[in-house]
Amino acid sequence: MTAADPRTTSTTDPAASSAVTAGVRIEVASESSLPLTLCPTGCRAMIHLDELDAADRAMLEAMGMEHGGEVEICQVGSPCILKVESTRVGVCREVAGRLRATVAPTIGGRTLGGSASPSRS
Repeated sequence: MTAADPRTTSTTDPAASSAVTAGVRIEVASESSLPLTLCPTGCRAMIHLDELDAADRAMLEAMGMEHGGEVEICQVGSPCILKVESTRVGVCREVAGRLRATVAPTIGGRTLGGSASPSRS
């Protein structure tokens, strides 16, 4: 039996919250979503509109949100302020509590992957 390498940490848990590889901490988003009101301010998240009733979903879609779309959480509270593309929108706490989100994975405070589109000249 060999000893584990102390520089790396791994897990078979698919919902693991972080891993450390070669001294760099990598935050890993859980596969499950959580209420938007529990997401940290400043993070980016993918929103899930499919569990909302038709009226709430229509209201959020009219504000520019779409199922699977990415938002930045500017403020959690009442209202919950989200940045959708270049626009900031306010969502009441009650709706934000029913809105599910999957927080984007980060490394050193920076979002991995992201949805950045290539710049056009």
